[in-house]
Amino acid sequence: MSYRIEDVLEAVQDGAPAPRVGADDIIARARRRRARRRTAGLTGAGGAVVAAAVVVAGLTTAPAAPAAPDLRPAVGTTTAAPAIAQPHGFASTVGESRAGAYRVGPVDQVTTGYQRLPVYRDGLVVRIDDKTYPRAVATITVYRTGVFDPGAFTNPGQGRTSVPLKLAERQALIDGKKVAWPYAADSWATLVPSEGKGSPDLSDAAKIIDSIAPAPERPVRAPYSFGFLPPGWRVVSAGQAAPGLSDQISRIALQKGDLTRAQKQGPVDETVPYAILKIVAVPQDTSRERIRCVSHYCTMILDRGHEAELQGIGTGPSVPEIRRILAGLRFADVADQSTWIEVL
Repeated sequence: MSYRIEDVLEAVQDGAPAPRVGADDIIARARRRRARRRTAGLTGAGGAVVAAAVVVAGLTTAPAAPAAPDLRPAVGTTTAAPAIAQPHGFASTVGESRAGAYRVGPVDQVTTGYQRLPVYRDGLVVRIDDKTYPRAVATITVYRTGVFDPGAFTNPGQGRTSVPLKLAERQALIDGKKVAWPYAADSWATLVPSEGKGSPDLSDAAKIIDSIAPAPERPVRAPYSFGFLPPGWRVVSAGQAAPGLSDQISRIALQKGDLTRAQKQGPVDETVPYAILKIVAVPQDTSRERIRCVSHYCTMILDRGHEAELQGIGTGPSVPEIRRILAGLRFADVADQSTWIEVL
C-alpha cells in the first residue's frame, strides 16, 4: 500500500495507535478523515514536503527502543538548501526568513554549541512594562558540527517517523510536533514549537524549515566590554535582540571553563554554575542607589530606561564578584546598537 505524506503526518499527530493496529489501517483512517473534511493536500513552500518514500517505524508493534536515525537522502527532492557556514566565535550565519504567517529570526542567541532563532506568528504579541513585543511560537536551533546527538532526539519507547523534506535533501526526525534534520554532515538543526496559540504544526514546520537560508557572518555585539571577570570565568553564550523584539536587549551567559559537549547541546541556562548578565529596557528610579543586590541577584541603573541585571547561579560568582563585574563594565551607547562592542 502506498502512502501520501499528508496521511502520515496526520497519523503521527494523532498520537500512538493501539498496539495491534497496522500502519495501513492508520493511514486509511487518516485518508477518510481528510476526505470528509475536504481539505486541500499538504504542500510546503515550493514543494517543501515531497512524498516519494516514507519510512514508518513503531506503528505495528508495541513500543520498543528507538532505532538508529535513518539518514538516507530523501527520494524525490529537487533542490538542496544553501549551505549554512559554521560561525567563528559568537556570530550568526543564519538569516531571517518568512513562511506564510510565520517570521523566522533574527538569531537572538549564539553559544559555543548552537545558534538560536525565534519564530514569530503575525498578530501574536506579549506586553511587558506597557510595551508590546512579538511573541515567539517556536524556536529553531542550528547546532555546530558534531554537537547534536540525533539518537537522543526522540523519546525512548515512542514511534519514530522519518519524513522526506527538501532541506539539504535529507530525511527528518519527528517527535510529536518537534522536528530535527541534518543541514550538513554531522550538523543538525531542530524546530521546537511552544505551547499555546499559533504554534506551528508539522505542515507549517515543513514550510518554515524550507525557508531557512544562510546569511553573511554577523558578530553578536553587547553595549559594554568587561573590565573584570573572576579567574577562569568566560563568555559561553551571547544574545542580542533587534530593536522592538524584546525587553532584554542583551543577554550574556558566563561560566567557569568551557562547556562540555552535553552542555553545548542543552540550553545554557541549565548549566550550573553560571551567571547571566542582562541589559533590560525598563523604566528606572534614578534616585535609588546605583547597584543593589538581593542575595546573588544584583541590578545596576544605567539610565532612565535601562538597567543591568547580573545573577549568579549555583556556586558562583560570589556577591562581591558580581558587584565588581557590574562596576567594571565599560559601556557604549546602550540605546544605539551601532556603537555596541563585539562579544569575544
